[in-house]
Amino acid sequence: MKYQTRLFSWWLFLLPTLLGAQGEILTAKEVALESRFVSALGEKVLGNYEKAEQQLSKLLQENPNNATIAWELARVYHAVSEPEKALQFAAQAWSTEKNPWFGHFMADLFEQNQQPAKAAAIFLELIENQPENDYNYQKAGYYLVASQQLTEAIKIYDELEKRIGQTEELSRKKYNLYLSLGKDKKAEQELLRLIDNNPKQIDYHFQLALFYEESNKADQATAVYKKILAIDPTNGKAKMRMEEMGNIEEKNAFTPIRYLFNDPDVSVDEKIKTILPLVESLSNNPDSNTLVELKSLTNILLNQYPQNARPHALAGDLHQMDKQTEDAINAYQKAITLDKNVFSIREQMLYLCLETGQYNRAIKEAENAFLLFPNSADLFLLSAMAHYYSGDYKEALSLLEQADFMSSFSPDLHAKVLAWKGAALNKSGKTAEADKAFDAALRESNRQNPFILCQIAIQLALQNRNLEKATSLMKEAEGKLQKETPNMLQARSLLAYRQGKTAEALALIEKAILQLASPTPEMIESYGDMLLEDGQANEAIIQWEKALNMDYKSDSLARKLQKLKNDQ
Repeated sequence: MKYQTRLFSWWLFLLPTLLGAQGEILTAKEVALESRFVSALGEKVLGNYEKAEQQLSKLLQENPNNATIAWELARVYHAVSEPEKALQFAAQAWSTEKNPWFGHFMADLFEQNQQPAKAAAIFLELIENQPENDYNYQKAGYYLVASQQLTEAIKIYDELEKRIGQTEELSRKKYNLYLSLGKDKKAEQELLRLIDNNPKQIDYHFQLALFYEESNKADQATAVYKKILAIDPTNGKAKMRMEEMGNIEEKNAFTPIRYLFNDPDVSVDEKIKTILPLVESLSNNPDSNTLVELKSLTNILLNQYPQNARPHALAGDLHQMDKQTEDAINAYQKAITLDKNVFSIREQMLYLCLETGQYNRAIKEAENAFLLFPNSADLFLLSAMAHYYSGDYKEALSLLEQADFMSSFSPDLHAKVLAWKGAALNKSGKTAEADKAFDAALRESNRQNPFILCQIAIQLALQNRNLEKATSLMKEAEGKLQKETPNMLQARSLLAYRQGKTAEALALIEKAILQLASPTPEMIESYGDMLLEDGQANEAIIQWEKALNMDYKSDSLARKLQKLKNDQ
């Protein structure tokens, strides 16, 4: 009900536009129009888009010049992923009435359809109608840049600067645009203007020095660093750059960074910012020596700032790269204790809990996070995954229903939610509903997500149905993946098993299990099924007991295990 209330308040704001009455007594015809409009919006809020579309279409036929009805019809078509019709009726609303909300929505549609030039045109028109609205200039500039109209973007930012004065944000935007256009002199002048107006702002001096370095003007860069040291003689960052530019022989490439890290006047944010590119590079190109150095530097931060969440989060990232998963989880937990409002740290910890089979811990952590992030579809999905892996499909479905609603404006996330929803329905025996969810996931993802393709293939193979479709989906996934992933191997294994190729199935699932830190109970149960089919009953019992010991709430597996023991 919380979301319905918020959505209904939206059309109340636009109701005067709909009725064309500003404080006037409504006619019977206007009251009837209002009633039918409210009914159509009610259907939309409830997700009955077909009924909403029918009612709004009829209203628009009767009131072709009513921009609000056209706009709401465009929003319905957007909700059901019909971009052409959404644009058609958004354009009708916008051409009828230059309402900023209509313009913003139409610009969003153009952006989603990769037409930034048309979105820019909308905001340029809004600037003409509302020259006092700074937001329009910012958005026009953004879309002009996105459509590679860089010179026009600079002109818009110049217009905005005339209105509000020079700001760091505008100057940096223009600086970057001048660089992109190859106008280095203009870029330099933009930085010099910033420094002239803010001579004590060291960050601006650093930006100028970096510009000179990248322009191979070492002497001018050195002169700027000297100015910085004149303002702040103890500035560790400036000293570090001076040493590096002087080609002083160092025992270790990290020595200048250590100099910076040991400077108490340099903030923790600056220190982390210095090594962040190295951390990001390390995630793509593992190197044990760099990892050791970065861990050592992070330990300096942990000693200097034990009550700051960021060094602990950084330590978690490095532990994860070093495959020290439990240490990573504990570091993230410490970061969360110090700063409970950073969702990305919680998200990373939840993923690690799922990867290591700590489903109950993931469920508990997600429950704690719900209090702070009640509208996060990602959080609901992660919690649902933990419940799914533990065999609690009912609770998983409940969470996925909420995630479904929240993720509707993010196609990639929505597709994942639908795929997991299908999996939970499938395991609950509701195969017809599961197939609807799977088909919706395929449409939403345009069949481009290999994980979703594999997941659906796995679910069909688990139920031993529609194996032809499962095989086709598997081939699609293989064409998109550069290497064998555990879920691809799991899908291939299950398909081989259903085709009676037990030896091949066992080889594939064992290969998948070896790639995982903690295989899911579902995978281990399938492994036991294959072992039993291969005549290895005792080994099957071992695997099934292992799955149940992972807090796997599977009554069917418990009965299957007991029957096998009784039969022996």
